[in-house]
Amino acid sequence: MILQTGRASFLLATILFFGLAVLSQAHAQTSNLYLTGYDNNGTYLYIVRGGNLITQIPESVGGEFAIAVSGDVRTTGMLDTTQATNFNQGAQYGLDGTTTSIRYARNVGGRMEDGTTDGLHNYAASYQPSGSGSGFTGIVYSFDRNWQNGDRLFDSGFLGTVDFNPVSVTCDATNASLWVTSWDSSMVKNFSLDGTVLGSFDLGHNHNRALALDGADNTLWLINGSSFPPLEQWDKSGHYITSQSITGLANQGGIQGGEFNIFQSTPAATPEPGSSALLVGAGLSGVTFLRRRARKTV
Repeated sequence: MILQTGRASFLLATILFFGLAVLSQAHAQTSNLYLTGYDNNGTYLYIVRGGNLITQIPESVGGEFAIAVSGDVRTTGMLDTTQATNFNQGAQYGLDGTTTSIRYARNVGGRMEDGTTDGLHNYAASYQPSGSGSGFTGIVYSFDRNWQNGDRLFDSGFLGTVDFNPVSVTCDATNASLWVTSWDSSMVKNFSLDGTVLGSFDLGHNHNRALALDGADNTLWLINGSSFPPLEQWDKSGHYITSQSITGLANQGGIQGGEFNIFQSTPAATPEPGSSALLVGAGLSGVTFLRRRARKTV
């Protein structure tokens, strides 16, 4: 009887540990999140993990807000070369934030403040047109990995009704699609690369920036500029998971772009909240069965 009871207790501990590990995995930010932003002293590349600022690096050029991360970090200036003579270049960084001498300048797309990559192409959405044009665009562009050869893909529909409406994008490697949101909208939309809407959900708030998808658990992260703590996690079905502040980052309201390293891990399905509860519940039911069996064998 002691042996049987010991086995049941061991299985109980194992099942509860596994169930709680699944629950915690869905809520933890264990991958490095790369953010761009500014404070009163300049513009920066930030590396964040687990709600903590790991590294803060002054940007090589400045105003490099659109970001693409795949084996390295490649930024582009928030303006293109037809708009201004400054803030129109980006730079390359190592995954640890080390700087290089490589620079990137694009000549199409207009003003862009967030970007993404699928490892073959970079993507970003414009919210002000190239040259001396005015108005709002919401057009998503593709580029090569060096932010060259820009090509218009589709209109995201995030036109905006205010003078300030940056559009944020992130790549979903599981179905070769893009997730898009903006400062002046509460919606997050999932697009195929030809502009077909694959799905959408409502965040319940505007002022969204730095949309990023973590391949480690297949969840979306973004900055909510209208609340604190600002860093929010959502699943791709539109279920809110958690919020956290970023310890050590002074001006969290200055964050512009955000991305995870797209090929850092194999995406894994994140269990729904109900599914996680069922997992733990099923484990408890299984242990109850084992205990009853143990009594019968005595």
